Amino acid sequence: ILLKMGLGVLQAHFFVFFFAIFSAVTPPVAPASIIAAKLAGANFFPTAVEAVKASLAGFVLPFLIIWNPVLLLQPETSSVLLSITRLMACLVLLVALEVVIVNHYVRPLRVLERALFAVSAAAIIRYFVIQSTVFLIAGLGIFLLLTVLQLLRVMQLRRDTEGKEVNYGKDQV
Repeated sequence: ILLKMGLGVLQAHFFVFFFAIFSAVTPPVAPASIIAAKLAGANFFPTAVEAVKASLAGFVLPFLIIWNPVLLLQPETSSVLLSITRLMACLVLLVALEVVIVNHYVRPLRVLERALFAVSAAAIIRYFVIQSTVFLIAGLGIFLLLTVLQLLRVMQLRRDTEGKEVNYGKDQV
């Protein structure tokens, strides 16, 4: 079916293969989660939920490969710069999605930061779907701004707490 839709052979096979491999981590099959829960002495269900959270951003990857064959080292254009840009955009997208899922980047996120990371990820996804550079610039710009703000918060906290005993609880988010 995927080949009839116009996908390349490698893209179609990777799309199916990726989900087959991820079935080892996520329910309903999840043998890796079963083993991890047993080794940790934890319950299976919470372990499986954490496995899903850890791998959720990865579920976007097969779709990115369909939109962006350069991930399989099959550049569709002769432009090396465009290929590198798309690779970097994929990396930023996966990081932004995982940041939204786990609610932590350099430091725990505030509600607005989490929402802006989600907007950044959505803009980059939109770039891949409609190939509009405006969305790529917006998504990367928001991601870069949030990264700088997170790093500035860490530096400020270090300056404020230099030589003091610090409780890094949730109340300091």
